[in-house]
Amino acid sequence: MAEVIIPKPAVAVAISVLKAGLSTAGFGGVFVGTRTPGPRTGHTALPKRFVRVTRTGGGMLNRVTDNARLLIECWSDDGVDAEALANAARALLVASHGTKTEYGFVRGGGGVDDGPVDYSDPLIESHERYQFQVSLLVSTN
Repeated sequence: MAEVIIPKPAVAVAISVLKAGLSTAGFGGVFVGTRTPGPRTGHTALPKRFVRVTRTGGGMLNRVTDNARLLIECWSDDGVDAEALANAARALLVASHGTKTEYGFVRGGGGVDDGPVDYSDPLIESHERYQFQVSLLVSTN
């Protein structure tokens, strides 16, 4: 049997990069996770700003690199602020090459496919949402 290589959790790597970086980029206290804030995340009300990270595809580039395609959704109760949050998140992921987190190592940072795009969420009328897709190269070792 060939050696089994299990990829690191790319979503967790991206969340770690964003949590650390957004604070230093002037967006301290932003909730970043895999779910929209609500009772499941311990929130009784939506925070002013939040970011959701979802894996939408990608695959193994080679034996040691996972090429993860991620959707980054950035909400704020102000449209200009939502776009600024998305721009900051995009810049952090693009610049994340060489970043080591508790979940894995970013071998290559953020090939941006598009965005950010104003894409309001009809289920969250109180907030504006900007989103973009990015590819993150995460080391398997």
